[in-house]
Amino acid sequence: MGEKKAAEVKERKRSKKVDPTWWEDIEAREVEKIPYDIDGTCVFKLSFDPVDRLKSSADGRSWEKSYTCNTKEFPNGRRKAAKCGGSYTCINNLCMFYVQYGKENNVQWKKTAAGTRLCKCCNHLMQHIPCEARKIWEFYQEHVIVRHLGFHTCPARIPMTFPEEISETFSRNPKTKPSKLQRDILVNSLRESGNVNAVKELATNLLDKKKLRNEKQKQSKVTHPHGHSFDAVVHLKRQLDAHDPFLIFEINGEGMNENPSYVFKSSTFLAKIALEMDKSGNHYMSKEWVFFDAAHKRCRGFKTFSITTFHPLLRKIVKLATMECKEEDTRSVKIMWELFNKVLQTVSRQNFYKFNPCGWMVDEAGSNWKGLEEVYGDDVQTRIVSCQFHYQQSRNDHRR
Repeated sequence: MGEKKAAEVKERKRSKKVDPTWWEDIEAREVEKIPYDIDGTCVFKLSFDPVDRLKSSADGRSWEKSYTCNTKEFPNGRRKAAKCGGSYTCINNLCMFYVQYGKENNVQWKKTAAGTRLCKCCNHLMQHIPCEARKIWEFYQEHVIVRHLGFHTCPARIPMTFPEEISETFSRNPKTKPSKLQRDILVNSLRESGNVNAVKELATNLLDKKKLRNEKQKQSKVTHPHGHSFDAVVHLKRQLDAHDPFLIFEINGEGMNENPSYVFKSSTFLAKIALEMDKSGNHYMSKEWVFFDAAHKRCRGFKTFSITTFHPLLRKIVKLATMECKEEDTRSVKIMWELFNKVLQTVSRQNFYKFNPCGWMVDEAGSNWKGLEEVYGDDVQTRIVSCQFHYQQSRNDHRR
């Protein structure tokens, strides 16, 4: 009798057609989530997320991509199925993993361009172990029935439970590195609880840096739902215009016109400080010089021009305007100063006003000097100086 039952199960595995009668004697168990080590012939009932239907019933098995298998009862993609992808094992008896643990490595491998798997420990070609288990989803209006058939030959991945503070930390500080977060959480847990077993369990859940990076990316999408594209900047500008139209004053996308891509930013408050710097006035800011330079690592793929000055009352360097652009060339420098003058003209209500400080300090990049000359004329050269560091650097470069 036992041999007959085993033969039936084997035949079910080979058969491509799924027979619902295979589960007729099995009652569906209501669960919140599928067991990570799902195995054997079983049926589960649970709710699902309409946005990502399959994610709600995920488990720890290595399923292949699901496919649609419609029936009269479940048309239009309401029934899905998937086969287990099996596992890979290292058969090298000299593998470090085998020597250390006394069993074959079936968890640590890397995929090659040819599609084969190599053992991460010994770089030996791994052997594929097929798995005949299958999983079927039947979607109803408010719940899903998950049917499982067959016994797995592959190991199940134990799910990692992230502490809530991980999501909160990435949400508050998007630039936090996963490695730093791992250390901080473990140290805080040990300091607060003192329970070594709890800390060890927490450390196990924080082992996978890839999952931490995925969580960081997920929180980044929540914090920045419109991403970091040109459209996202346009959307942000619309929101900021209601508070201050100069926070993102002007943007340009490459290909829209003959100008390069750029984003120019300032504010009404900063524009008023710039107007107070007019050398023909009596304000204490009229004696302050302006500094102009470009940073190359502030924004990926862009150069960041900055117009700054020292504010004696605030006793700090104040950034009057910034502009991200593709290149640090004369055209970009000219656009920067023309836009800055445009902001000052709007705030001062003087159509032809130009920024008029007592002097500029720039580095030895020829584009900075040439760009200012094209906006202000030849006379501006008498009001431009270079800092000692960049002057000596330029002198040494030309000496070679």
